[in-house]
Amino acid sequence: APYDDKEAVYRWRKGRNKDLEEPYFKIKYDYPEQGLVTAVIHGQTRPAFMGIVGVDNVDFSAASTVAYEVRDLKDPVSVGLVLDNSGSMSLDDGNGTVRMTGLKSTVKTFMGSMYSIYLELAQQDAERGENLNYENIYIRTNMMTYATKYNYGLDQYAEVITERPFEWSVIPDYKIEGMVADGGTNSSGAMALMNTRMLSEDQAHLDKTESEPLKYVVFMTDGVNAVTHRTNCRQEEGHYHWLHWDSWTIDEANRDDDWGWYKVWAREHDEWAMSWQPGTICDESSSYDAATINSCNQLKAQGADVYSIGYALAIQPTDSQHRRAEIARANALLSSCSSGDEFFHRADNASALDAVFDGIGKDIVEDTIRIRG
Repeated sequence: APYDDKEAVYRWRKGRNKDLEEPYFKIKYDYPEQGLVTAVIHGQTRPAFMGIVGVDNVDFSAASTVAYEVRDLKDPVSVGLVLDNSGSMSLDDGNGTVRMTGLKSTVKTFMGSMYSIYLELAQQDAERGENLNYENIYIRTNMMTYATKYNYGLDQYAEVITERPFEWSVIPDYKIEGMVADGGTNSSGAMALMNTRMLSEDQAHLDKTESEPLKYVVFMTDGVNAVTHRTNCRQEEGHYHWLHWDSWTIDEANRDDDWGWYKVWAREHDEWAMSWQPGTICDESSSYDAATINSCNQLKAQGADVYSIGYALAIQPTDSQHRRAEIARANALLSSCSSGDEFFHRADNASALDAVFDGIGKDIVEDTIRIRG
C-alpha cells in the first residue's frame, strides 16, 4: 500500500474490509425465571500486523449477562378512588360543563379501562384451559366520596364519607351516578379510610389468588380543605379609585368634589371587585391538609401508587390575591400526596379530566397486562 498517500491508504483499507462480516447484536432471554438477560455481539475484524502471518480476518464475539426485576406474573390489582363531592363540584368547569357531570362521565370511562384488565386476563386464562367460568380474580375497586356538612346534633360541620367498598368488580354506573355535589371540603377522613382499606387488600387477594396486589389510589379535588389556622394577616393588594354609580364608570383621578362619584377600594387583579375599605388576607393553613398528606404517605409506604388530580384549579386573570393563595395551597397538597411529579396532574376542565383519567387507566392496564404477557 502507498503509505505516503493518506487518501490511497484509506481507499485500500476500505476496499480490504469489504469482505468482513458485519457485526450484529442478539438479545437472549434464556433465563426468564431467574430474571437474567444476555446481550451477545458477533462480527469480524482485521487486526493490524496479523496479515504478516497470513491471517486476514479474525472472528470475535462478546456476551454480557445482567439481571432484571421479575414481577409476579399473578399479581392482581386493587384500585381506589377518593373523589371530592363538595358544593363547588356543581359549578361550571370554565368550558361549559358542570364539574360533577364531567366527573361522572370520566369515572364511567375509567371503569371501562379497569374492566378491560379483567376481560383480557380472563381470556388469557381460558386460552390455557383455565378459569373457564371467567371468574374475576384480578381486580378489586373501591370509590369514596367526601364533603363536609352541618351536623345539627353536634352543632358543627362534620365530614361525610360515602363509600362503595372494595369488591371483585368495577364500580357500577348507578353508584357513579349517585354522586351529589354539596357541602364543604375536607379530604383527611376519606384518605385515612382509604389507607385502612388498602391495608386489608393484601389479605383479600392472598385468600383468593395467593398473590399480593398492585395498588393504585386516584385522589381528585376541585378545591381546598377548610382553613383551621390563619397567620400573618395583612391588607389585600389593591388601590382606591372613584366610581360613578349612575354611569358605572371608573376614574383613577380624585373626584371627591364631583356629584355621583364615590371613593372605593379595588382589588389588584380585578378593578370591578370593589369594596368601601381594603380587604384583609392571611396566610391560611389547614390541619386537614397535614392529615391528608400523612395518609398519602402511609399509602405510598404500603406500596400504593397515588395519583392526585387538581380539577378546575387554574388561576384566572381576575382572581383575587386570596383565591390565588387558595389554589397554591390546593396544588401543594395534591403534589405532596402524589407518588411523584408524574403522578400529579392538573385538569382545567372536564375534557382535561377525561384525558388525565385515560392516561392513568392506560398506566394501570399496561402494568397489569404487560406483567402477565
